[in-house]
Amino acid sequence: MKKHALILCFDETSEQRVQDYWQQLGSNFVPRNMPPHVTIGGFSGIDLNQASETLQATAQEIAAFPMHFVSVGAFVAPAKVLYLAPTVTQELLALHAKLHERFSVCNSAEFPYYHPGNWVPHCTVANAKDAAQLAPRHGNSCAST
Repeated sequence: MKKHALILCFDETSEQRVQDYWQQLGSNFVPRNMPPHVTIGGFSGIDLNQASETLQATAQEIAAFPMHFVSVGAFVAPAKVLYLAPTVTQELLALHAKLHERFSVCNSAEFPYYHPGNWVPHCTVANAKDAAQLAPRHGNSCAST
């Protein structure tokens, strides 16, 4: 079954800044095939026509808002990921909840780590095959930027 993600994209300046981090980290660790983003939800078996209609209707209700990335974190299981973590604001949580409520009608299976209450908002800056690859090489690089 094909997987789809619902993501928040950045303005051009913020996107370029994350891409600059990616370049510093090296091509072996950079996320591929996606622009810098924060994932709001992950779905499989979603009705794409209904999802598109839902997204278009909901997007008209949402205004752009600032997102401030204030720390660096890591997931070590199941994926090995180094990420930038935003300040979790009421606005971000409300948007996340609204989108999950609206997309619940799209007949899909949702990945549980994106459910409200489980979600850890983040922007991936590096992926690795094992967690040990992330810390020694990238810990100082991220701290100095």
